[in-house]
Amino acid sequence: MRAFLAGAVLCVVGLGAACQTVPEPQAGATAAASGLDPMKTGRGSGVRTDPFGMTGALTARQVGEIANRIKSSPLGSAANPVRASQPEGQRAYIARLRCGDGQAPAILGRYNIGQGPYGSIVDVYGLDCRADGRRDLALDMYHDWIEDAPAAGFTIVP
Repeated sequence: MRAFLAGAVLCVVGLGAACQTVPEPQAGATAAASGLDPMKTGRGSGVRTDPFGMTGALTARQVGEIANRIKSSPLGSAANPVRASQPEGQRAYIARLRCGDGQAPAILGRYNIGQGPYGSIVDVYGLDCRADGRRDLALDMYHDWIEDAPAAGFTIVP
C-alpha cells in the first residue's frame, strides 16, 4: 500500500516512473468506425492496463468481449467510454474531435464518474461546441489504445 501511495503521489506531481507504466501504443489495424468490431476502430494492443495495481489488467480478448457487449451504447457515453492511453491520450483524442461546424470543441472541465464497464475509473470531459452546445464525453484512460472512431455527435480528424 505504501508503494502504491508513493507511486500515485509521484505520478500526480509528475516526478515518478509510475506514470510511465503504459507502453506506447503500437501500430496495428485501423478501420473506419463501422460499429461492427470495436477492436478494429483504433490502434494499439487493446489491453487495459493497471498502472497502480488496483483492479488488475485485462487482456485484449477480455477487452474485446466487453467492447462487443457495450457497442450498442453511443461511443463516448458512460456505458461505452472512449478507450485512451493516459491523460495525454485523452487530450489527444479530444484534440482530434470536430463539432458540427468543423471546429474543435473547447474543454470546459473534467471529473470522474467512478468505475466503468472495463473496471477502471472513467473520466468525463465537458466539451463546448459553439454551434452544438455542451456535450459530455466519457473516456477510460487505462488502455493501450488510440481510438480512431468519433464519439457520438462528433467527427474526427486523423
